[in-house]
Amino acid sequence: MRITERLALPTAQSLEQRPRLESPASNAVALLYSGGADSTYSACVLAQNFKTVYLMTYERLGFFGSRRVLAHTKRLKERFPQTRFIQKFINYEKYYKNLTYENYFSGLEDHGFLPLATCGFCKTAMHWRNLIFCLENGIKYAADGATFDSVEYVEQNPRILMPEIKRMYAHFGITHLNPVFQEGLSTERELYRLKIIDHQKIKRTKHENQIYCTQHILYAMVLRVYLRKHSFSEFEKMMKRYFKQKVGYIISETEKYNLSSP
Repeated sequence: MRITERLALPTAQSLEQRPRLESPASNAVALLYSGGADSTYSACVLAQNFKTVYLMTYERLGFFGSRRVLAHTKRLKERFPQTRFIQKFINYEKYYKNLTYENYFSGLEDHGFLPLATCGFCKTAMHWRNLIFCLENGIKYAADGATFDSVEYVEQNPRILMPEIKRMYAHFGITHLNPVFQEGLSTERELYRLKIIDHQKIKRTKHENQIYCTQHILYAMVLRVYLRKHSFSEFEKMMKRYFKQKVGYIISETEKYNLSSP
């Protein structure tokens, strides 16, 4: 199986089996990990394809309860003993601020109040910090928990930011994966079947063990106001244009970082 083409979804029969990896470069992957259902099932899928899975939990002002993710980390280690899970907690505040306020006022002038869409900046900055982690540690694969039914979030929309994120990683020789981006896939159902979770429904409940973010409401307000006068297709086109510029900025700044690194 070529891991760059399709990842193996874990089944009861496959839990004790590991697909053959194509090269030593595919021994490790850095996964954006919030502790929620989608990123936790992503970790399950990756555990069937990599020897080491870095669970990258990024923190900044406005996030609460990051250590809640450790409950699911413990379950993952118990369920997949053949895989080395390494939990990392990394503050990425400066990356978020850098990306958010770079050309902020010109962004307001060109795109109205869309630069207030904090969730897009937040997740893009996470990917930026994750890219740096991969470069610093020689990791050739990165991943996130993007799902098919979350297209309102720019980083999980294949018509907005997903291709740009892949382009950003690829520019530096890293393959970016979306292990659970499949139509009809219920990450909650699969986690329950694998006995990672004890309840069939955990999203938006106390059982999800996900980081709390206080700024989702701002993004929801921006989206609601914008869609009063525009179609969702117009929203996608506007955000794609805006965030393509931001990814270009990340690539430029990371190239400078690479050149300055010993």
